[in-house]
Amino acid sequence: MKLRAFAALALCAALLAGCGGQETASSVPSGPSSSTAAGTGSSAPAATPGPTEDAGSKVDWLVAPRTDLEIVYSLVEHPTADNEVLQDHAYLTLFEQNGKIGAINYDGKIVIPAEEDVHWCPVCGLTNADESKIFNDLGENIGVGGHGLPGMEIVFDSSLGTAYVLEMDQLVPLTEYGASVQPYVAQLGSLTAAPADDFSAYLWTDPATGQTEPRAVEWGNGYVLVQASTGKQVGPVCEVIEGYSDGLYAVRQNGLWGYLDIEGSQIIPCQYQQARPFCSNLAAVQNTDGLWGYISLAGTVKVPFQYQGAASVSGGRAWVKTAEGWGVIAINV
Repeated sequence: MKLRAFAALALCAALLAGCGGQETASSVPSGPSSSTAAGTGSSAPAATPGPTEDAGSKVDWLVAPRTDLEIVYSLVEHPTADNEVLQDHAYLTLFEQNGKIGAINYDGKIVIPAEEDVHWCPVCGLTNADESKIFNDLGENIGVGGHGLPGMEIVFDSSLGTAYVLEMDQLVPLTEYGASVQPYVAQLGSLTAAPADDFSAYLWTDPATGQTEPRAVEWGNGYVLVQASTGKQVGPVCEVIEGYSDGLYAVRQNGLWGYLDIEGSQIIPCQYQQARPFCSNLAAVQNTDGLWGYISLAGTVKVPFQYQGAASVSGGRAWVKTAEGWGVIAINV
């Protein structure tokens, strides 16, 4: 009799323990809301899911990002300097650190420290602020720069319908500089009569009379492309026209950037907040949401707009910026 009573008590205790354990595990009260946990629907709030990573935001870094510098631009955007000291300048990128400029390569190695405060010169290549140094690919000082002002300053007088090069104290017709496949960039301006004692004036030869007279240059707003063979304007007036690369010019109109070809035709509409020159048939552009991506020569988006900053592509690699900082990624499209 005592054994049967003890067994009955034990069975009751086990059943009570089992019911208590089930309620604790589910933590769901009885009633209509209990069906929510089973996925049958209810007004009870669902559990907050854990954070998920946007598939477009994942970055496979070749060089880990860093926040102690800001990339300025890749030297691949420039042709080889006249002195040819930098044999592989396209492998270098300028960066800013503490208000000064240095050079870094695509392996993440600083080749020229920012303390040197370098800049690009079409004649010297990479040279420091006062051009007292010229640097080679290894960042070594191999000579002294200082050459004067390189390049041509060109004014296009729309009333005369032709472009002139400011050469020393003379205005020389652009047509005298020989043929060129691509047009030159000229700033709008006008040539006005100047007194003979105006030593800042330029000597200009009137094509109609052949007489040489002093002329002052009054610069206007805007830039145009001009054909070297004719000195005539091609394409529209733009607020800014950047250098020629991969057959296109980056131009700004109404505050937005796009691209013109060598005939002045609008190939890619002015629709971007910022735009880099085309390199390796790709250009880094910033959309109106402030994000950077890469487009093709046809204007097709090849790398989605997902970066806070982006530099030009060189050898299938590019510096880009995310919340983690500036790093190098592979771009093979």
